[in-house]
Amino acid sequence: MNDLYLAKWPDGSVTLVSASSSYDLFQKLDSEDDPEYCIIHKIIPDENDDVMINFTVKNNNIKSDGNSEWRDCGGKLKKIKLK
Repeated sequence: MNDLYLAKWPDGSVTLVSASSSYDLFQKLDSEDDPEYCIIHKIIPDENDDVMINFTVKNNNIKSDGNSEWRDCGGKLKKIKLK
């Protein structure tokens, strides 16, 4: 099972990545930039094994704050409707 990490880069951008080990995490972040320069946080689910991350949408772009926008996704994003 992979763990989920949030990496904050010096330019203010953020990367969410799942990794099975520290080595796997380093390799995945290294494909983006040098991981030595980012601050890494392990995202730990709550007691129900749930994780919730909030974003703000502005001008049809997903934003984590007023200054940075969603650039790409290494996996897939699927739009869903809750019933």
